[in-house]
Amino acid sequence: MMQNKVTKPKNRKKIIIVLIIIALVVGGIIYAATKASDFKPPSHSDFRNQHGG
Repeated sequence: MMQNKVTKPKNRKKIIIVLIIIALVVGGIIYAATKASDFKPPSHSDFRNQHGG
């Protein structure tokens, strides 16, 4: 019983850390995907606007 009480908080901390890492990774992938999708389509019009002035 004592061992279970001691090991449970450690497991919870590990789960929280893993969830945070997963959240950061998923957030980074979503951020990269949105930046890539935002970057590709308007790039031609942006170049025309900048150079055409």
